[in-house]
Amino acid sequence: MRLEDDIRWQRLHEVFGGVFDIGFDHPDAWPHGSRRASGLDVLKEGEDKLGTDLCQLGPLRYIRCALPLPILGSEAVFGYGVWAEVAPDDFTAYLTAWDAEDYSEFSGAAAALANALPGWNIATPVAAKMRVTSPEVRPALWVDPAAHPIGAAQQRGISFDVLLDIYAEAGSDLRPQLEQP
Repeated sequence: MRLEDDIRWQRLHEVFGGVFDIGFDHPDAWPHGSRRASGLDVLKEGEDKLGTDLCQLGPLRYIRCALPLPILGSEAVFGYGVWAEVAPDDFTAYLTAWDAEDYSEFSGAAAALANALPGWNIATPVAAKMRVTSPEVRPALWVDPAAHPIGAAQQRGISFDVLLDIYAEAGSDLRPQLEQP
């Protein structure tokens, strides 16, 4: 059966408007609470700072990225909005490129996934590569397939059932709503 013929896939689009992403407010190591819950654009605790896209925690530096997972049998891509830990020099280079809106001198950096992901047994950090394509979109985070199976899943895609498992583990079991007529 083709995915577009799956009634659950059709209902996902009717009821929820299609595939939706799961994002993280902060890196797992951030100890100062949620920026979103604080209502602040930037949450500060001493020298530590957390914004929507950048985080400084002591000597650690993080950049908000999208971790894409294509859905097999469709053009859809599910994404985790994750945090990537990068070296301080790479963080500074990224900021320079971001401020200039010119990434010609900075296409990416070695990184480490800084969030545990629903649906995957991940003990962070996990080796990855952060890639920047344009100033209009968040950098993409590509996990090393040798470091964790999610890296291979990024390359080959995930089934719709795996996506539903991810949603359920994240606290949104959609199956009952998708199977109802």
